[in-house]
Amino acid sequence: MQTLLKRHWPWLVAVGAYWAAAGILIALSLRQDQGNLVYALDDAYIHMAVAKNFVTHGVWGVTRYGFSSSVSSLLWPLLVVLTYELFGVNQASPLVLNLFFGALILVVADHILGRYKASSIYRAAALLVFMFLSILLPMTLQGMEHLLHIAATLLVTYLGARYLSDDADIQPSREFRLLLLAAPLVTAARFEGMFLILVIGALMVVRLRWRHALAFGAAGLLPVAAYGLVSVLKGWYLLPNSVLLKGQMPAWGSLWSAVASSLYSGIYNLGSAPHLTAIILTVLFLYVYTSQYRAHQPTGWDSRRLMVAIFIGTTWLHLEFAIVCMFCRYDAYLIALGTLIAAAQLIDLLPQERAAFSFHWRGLPRYLGAAALAGVLLLPLGTRAAMAIPIWLEGTLNIFQQQYHMGLFMQKYYQGSTVALNDIGAVDFLADVRCFDLAGLANLKVARRRLRKDFHTADIFELTRESGTRVAIVYDSWFGGEIGGLPPEWVKVGEWTIAHNYVAGDKTVSIYAVDAAETAPLAQHLRDFSASLPPSVLQSGRYTEWVSTQ
Repeated sequence: MQTLLKRHWPWLVAVGAYWAAAGILIALSLRQDQGNLVYALDDAYIHMAVAKNFVTHGVWGVTRYGFSSSVSSLLWPLLVVLTYELFGVNQASPLVLNLFFGALILVVADHILGRYKASSIYRAAALLVFMFLSILLPMTLQGMEHLLHIAATLLVTYLGARYLSDDADIQPSREFRLLLLAAPLVTAARFEGMFLILVIGALMVVRLRWRHALAFGAAGLLPVAAYGLVSVLKGWYLLPNSVLLKGQMPAWGSLWSAVASSLYSGIYNLGSAPHLTAIILTVLFLYVYTSQYRAHQPTGWDSRRLMVAIFIGTTWLHLEFAIVCMFCRYDAYLIALGTLIAAAQLIDLLPQERAAFSFHWRGLPRYLGAAALAGVLLLPLGTRAAMAIPIWLEGTLNIFQQQYHMGLFMQKYYQGSTVALNDIGAVDFLADVRCFDLAGLANLKVARRRLRKDFHTADIFELTRESGTRVAIVYDSWFGGEIGGLPPEWVKVGEWTIAHNYVAGDKTVSIYAVDAAETAPLAQHLRDFSASLPPSVLQSGRYTEWVSTQ
């Protein structure tokens, strides 16, 4: 036991710190959300709704009334399904799973650093910095698959780099078997995993390992192909609506337009993500700076250099075809991967890791310059990490004030009814409604029109009338611009406004009677429910006029 603790104490300390800090955040969240466990994103409840309906009704959909291809992960809802089968439908499963995968990330990161001869003290310090810069704690509160995706990404990148390398201690056949087993995990975790599969497969081709590249690609894309087959047979798209609607595709009118639009997307994304720019520059700077300490290596095919190549290639594909933003979860796996690669590169610069290193005072300006450069490069990452914790903690309150209570309202008054929504998660998990999704994640007719950029006010009116929609709870701001606004025939009965919005689609959500006959009953329901809303929610609109007459 003593030997085990001596070998593994760095990740034990890091996991202990992670769980302790997560416990504090969860306690703060529970206190501000009146004792309710609430996630910082409505999207988390989409996965939970799918898992609930699959367990209780055998339907893979956000409601029990039919199949819908709405989730960004295949493996995550299946894991939630497993917990629901074992323990019943509950709201804690995503949190417990995230606490496990957050710990697993730290264990995998520690193993990788250990394989590159990092000292125990360095590993412990690096893991704590890695945990902070990779915003593992805030993502735990999101209740989604991103920590699972990070763990799979780190594992597949490391195994792929090891297999492709000329490192002295590798066993190619063993590394490849492990890689084949891990490959499906990264695409099943999130569809962006396809970027990683394509890059590693391309490097295998460069190394003239054609059969291995085909086998690896087939293994990695198997979950996507299997799900796509089921989805197409159900009449939906090959990829989930969430991926198609949120992704970016080049303009295929001509070769020039495709190239130009692709380059524009990449540059625009990079410009809107200073944290991603910072980690790219840091990894490249360390790659060049540490090359002088690897002069003894006869080729460039060492695993750390290969991890850099895999990271840069995957990042480029993500910038071209996906989205990023300052506090976005979509690029979180790239930040974690880049941060770990930077930590692995730094090992060469540490005295305890390289016997030939010696400090000379005349080199002080160079050392200080390198430290200053590292600080400038890492500043956006540190700023992002420091701001993410309070933002995502406040995010749980935003969801509690809006979507969570939207779900409770629908559960109480509109069970079994058709309701129009643009944030569908909490409502579909908490209530049993026939959801008409105006965002298109769970509605194929809307998705088709949105993908054609041919979705307008008249379409909203016609589609909701055909479906028998009674009420709508939506963000007005989502339907301006080219759409043209919500139908004027709808009667706005009320609004709920939150003061400090960080994660909700808008600070104000509007409640409409889609069917004019529903106006009076909806107003009465809102009056009856008004006392259940948190005091911090500002209520306004027709249904509040009764207060002034009392």
